[in-house]
Amino acid sequence: MTTTLQEAPGRPVTRIAGGWIADLTALKQTVMLCPFCTHKFNPRKHHYELWREDWLALARCDACRQTSRATKVFIHQSLHDAVGDDRSRHRGRWVS
Repeated sequence: MTTTLQEAPGRPVTRIAGGWIADLTALKQTVMLCPFCTHKFNPRKHHYELWREDWLALARCDACRQTSRATKVFIHQSLHDAVGDDRSRHRGRWVS
């Protein structure tokens, strides 16, 4: 018996990558970005954080649709208690 994983179709060919990522963040869905597209996304602006449990994944980038082994996974901050890591959040080096 073989099982097949069904992956979401992703960004349509006619959509601009920035608009597609904006739609994903508006719906509070997981965003996966390759190293080339990661610097174009501002997670703090959209209330997202890096998923530290499994922060690198072999997946297709939501922006450029290229498969990469170093895809970073971002989750919405409201989902941190449900799927986030058990470690405490770090507020910064100099915050007391």
